[in-house]
Amino acid sequence: MNYVAWDIETCPLPTESLPDAQQERLNNEVERLRERSPDKDDEALHRQAGNFHPHLGWICCISAVRGDANDMEEPKSWTAVSPDEEEDLLDRFWADVHAIGRHHDRNREEL
Repeated sequence: MNYVAWDIETCPLPTESLPDAQQERLNNEVERLRERSPDKDDEALHRQAGNFHPHLGWICCISAVRGDANDMEEPKSWTAVSPDEEEDLLDRFWADVHAIGRHHDRNREEL
């Protein structure tokens, strides 16, 4: 049986670029995290809040590996170095996923 393992990494958006509503959301999330981890400093709390909330962060990397327990393919990664490159990362990722699906469908038809 083949498996696919995915890893999606996020980075927080620059806080100065957030609109007022998102700034408020970030502050609320930081306060919620502060209640659970009062010893963490503000910078760490802001980073954590931005990484895990979909409106406060951006996808900077997606990695995938396919195979079975005995034969794993080489991992593939798609990366972006800034929030402006996130859309291109996602376009490249989905284009590759669709290409893999078309390849899989062709191989299945040959059976």
